[in-house]
Amino acid sequence: MPQMTENNILDGRFELTRRLSQCGETVLYLGRDTTCDRMVTVREFCPAPIMRREEDGRITVVPGCEVQYKSLSSDYEELCRYLMELPPELPFVRPFALLHSNATVYSVEWYVGAETIGDHLARIGRPIGWNTWKKMLTPLVGALERIHSDGTYHRGISAETVLLTEREELLLSGFCIPAARTADSEITATLYFGYSAPEQYSSNSWQGSWSDVYSLAAVCYLALTGIPPIEWRQRGEKHPLIPPRQLNPDIPQHVSDALIRALSVDLRTRYRTVGEFWIALLNEPGSGTVTYPISVLRREDSPETAPALFGIRSLVFALLLTLLVAVIALGISFKIVDTQFAALPADNPQEPASQPQETVSQPQEPQILIPNLVGHNIEEVLLDPLYRSLFRFTIERVFSEIHPAGEIVAQVPDAGSDAEEGEIIDIRVWVCKGSQQIAMPTVEGMTLEKAGSLLEGLEIVYRWEPVEAPEAENGTVVSSSVPAGETVYRSADTVILYVADNPDSPEEEEEEKSSSSEYVYRSQQGTMETRPYFYQRGPSSDEEDEEVE
Repeated sequence: MPQMTENNILDGRFELTRRLSQCGETVLYLGRDTTCDRMVTVREFCPAPIMRREEDGRITVVPGCEVQYKSLSSDYEELCRYLMELPPELPFVRPFALLHSNATVYSVEWYVGAETIGDHLARIGRPIGWNTWKKMLTPLVGALERIHSDGTYHRGISAETVLLTEREELLLSGFCIPAARTADSEITATLYFGYSAPEQYSSNSWQGSWSDVYSLAAVCYLALTGIPPIEWRQRGEKHPLIPPRQLNPDIPQHVSDALIRALSVDLRTRYRTVGEFWIALLNEPGSGTVTYPISVLRREDSPETAPALFGIRSLVFALLLTLLVAVIALGISFKIVDTQFAALPADNPQEPASQPQETVSQPQEPQILIPNLVGHNIEEVLLDPLYRSLFRFTIERVFSEIHPAGEIVAQVPDAGSDAEEGEIIDIRVWVCKGSQQIAMPTVEGMTLEKAGSLLEGLEIVYRWEPVEAPEAENGTVVSSSVPAGETVYRSADTVILYVADNPDSPEEEEEEKSSSSEYVYRSQQGTMETRPYFYQRGPSSDEEDEEVE
């Protein structure tokens, strides 16, 4: 697909040097502010499929989509202006300039240079501790509550949009208009696998602060365990959402419970606001500390309340004093009883001393306990003859940036628990299948079928678009949206394959009519996660086409 030529100058000030990425809403460029020689990122509003770029680099609106473009561009400008007016201390990556050029809108942001939270976890090779993560997350929670009160929602909080600076401060990037974060909208939506809320996959569902609660909880799940949560559409009895505490025992139980509730598919059980979710994360049962809005006694309050407060304090003091006396009395009584029973053997010398030993010496049946398999290689476990004779394993494969491929990261039942009676004991284990990040393979020159098989084998989500390429044979991949060698997040990023689809000459059309079969390529439009399908149609035109995924 043609793109803006490098070294273009916007507004006589911003020099575009390199294209970084593209989503359904904008194209992201790396640039430089020539007035201060400082790096910037420039977002070019170019929503697909209502806009397209011509061969000469110009952006044009697809005929018939002028009204949609006007409405969406207005939404984009309104969002940018809102972000520009927010207080500078909020941890957001937001634009500082808004430009009109090349028949579209551009927003300019200062280049942050921070790594994503996903890259950070992959680099350090371990999850982040709860106390550290809590301090890092506090400013971001407050900022989200601020924009939610204004009716603005991010809808794209993920491991790719949450950034971590050198000072270990979190920044949130990737603000988009609602249409770019909702499936089945008028433009191609960019959704994050495992992080986008279930209601974002339908244009008929209500979205709100609870949508950001789901995505924020998914990022917390990743940060505290090192493993992204299972995608909501894949959950079920055979694929449950693993409680975070099972993956990392250092996570407090109340934090694990709060994350599970925040990641609920059912809106009726999920926290409605970020504030509710944050209170649940901070309120540790039995700690003596409760987080809630407090009411301060003001000077104009009636002085008659002072005696009431004094009476309550006196009552509490009396109760504590009574409890203390009761505990002391109970201790003295226990000491007396213990002394009396200790003297019984001396008072009854005729009682056989060996009598208590008879019950202890009775044989007991051996009890099988669940072994601790976490940290072991799955192949070694499966080859162990003892394990094979006692247990039946159910294996779930998950991505992890901190565990090597093949290592068991969690198990159910827990280690040390009693095994249920039966001939074979069922154990479910979650095994790391490697890093979610992988280098994009070379697919140029391959047929669509071969390239698709390669990407599916690597668990890389893809879709394809037809392009005219006279130098290439029809049905072959001309290029891809992610160049070979660049990093791709498996099962999360979507790679676009551009497949040659040149118009046929009259001679070729006659040959196709006389052939016994033909291959038909179709592109399924929709979200960035949709996959194409490829099928073969027989010579009989009366029979319905049968699609084979």
